[in-house]
Amino acid sequence: MQPSTSVSPRRRLSRTRVLLSFLVLSAGIVPAFAQDDNHDWDDWDSWKDFTFTYRRSPTASLYYGWTTTTHDGFGGTIAPSGYLQVKIGGSRVRMEEASAKIVNYKYEYFDLARYAPRLTGSPPAGEVNKETWRFGGVWESGFGYGTPSSFSLLLYNGGGMNWSEVTYPDQQLLPGDSAILDLYRDTFRFGTLTEGGLKVRLTDLVMIDGAYERSLIFPRHLFMKWVGSALLEVVAQGGVDWFVNRVMESSPGAAPVVNFVLKNGVSYAFYELRKTKMTWPFSSDPAMLNDTFKVGLTLTF
Repeated sequence: MQPSTSVSPRRRLSRTRVLLSFLVLSAGIVPAFAQDDNHDWDDWDSWKDFTFTYRRSPTASLYYGWTTTTHDGFGGTIAPSGYLQVKIGGSRVRMEEASAKIVNYKYEYFDLARYAPRLTGSPPAGEVNKETWRFGGVWESGFGYGTPSSFSLLLYNGGGMNWSEVTYPDQQLLPGDSAILDLYRDTFRFGTLTEGGLKVRLTDLVMIDGAYERSLIFPRHLFMKWVGSALLEVVAQGGVDWFVNRVMESSPGAAPVVNFVLKNGVSYAFYELRKTKMTWPFSSDPAMLNDTFKVGLTLTF
């Protein structure tokens, strides 16, 4: 099958709808999941603190990583990819428990990512050289050790929504493998991601980051089933929040590690279940899974 050399009006309309959907979700849903604690809803200033980047310091991050891609039922091999990511948003580090030097960390941002085998050097022969552009909105939060004005170690969990466009060259594939990849080829697909990592905050300006990211690309978007699956994860993560708050009250020094392990454990479990059912526990098709290890530099202004 030869790739088309022109973009149809229907394709242009589809891309326009994707962009509009992204803007609406980024402005509305992302802030709703990036809540701060102890809000007084009668206080206008507190409401503004709830919004996306208000009272956050402007923050930018650059990452490089290594990605492997898998898909349930795909018999061939998709070549490993290099990974580049840019994050632009707002972050905040504030004191949570002064006596134990525990800080609270939040970062909300828009991200743009590129996966491509050529970013690792020469792509291996005989493997599918899949390339992907991805954009979306992400939020991350956690706790750490230190103070807002000095060296600190931050442990976090994050998640977000995005849209990805997958391309790959024409090559000989088994009919089943070709049918799977054609579900994603040359069109924007909705997806989600989760991320866990640590940040070493050297100064008010500079952080060094290391993280593990899992992202799913859906072959189609089953909205109501996706909402149901997402709500189950929200409830599970809410249970973790409740437990970590109790730990913070009794043993604050343990809270950052407990939060890190439980939050990322829940995220990992849900994404494992969604590999074969993208809207688990509801019946649905498998999703394309990208596993990425990455390192980066974050600047906070």
